[in-house]
Amino acid sequence: MLKYLTSLLFIVACPITYGAPLPADPTRPVAGYQNNLVVKAAESYQVSWLRVAKTASRAVVNGQRVSVGDSVDGAKVITISRDGVTLMIGAQQKLIPLLQNVGFSKVKSGK
Repeated sequence: MLKYLTSLLFIVACPITYGAPLPADPTRPVAGYQNNLVVKAAESYQVSWLRVAKTASRAVVNGQRVSVGDSVDGAKVITISRDGVTLMIGAQQKLIPLLQNVGFSKVKSGK
């Protein structure tokens, strides 16, 4: 008897469920929302560290460790050489040299 009542309740409830509209998708943006996220190129770039190697050259540009092909602040790393890092900024390539006055300096004490 219990099986019969459960089956009858299921048959009666199913058409109601199928006819009801689905709830809103919580992962969709709110109506009227526009994604205006645009990565803008930085005003200036600074190379503070370089490691040039045959297999994997690396550099630190604007505080971010990068290798060839990576993006940093809206620019793409084209090459890393002893002269500096070549970046593709928009449609223009620009060589950013290594900063010269970076690091520690010896300070003489008064002793």
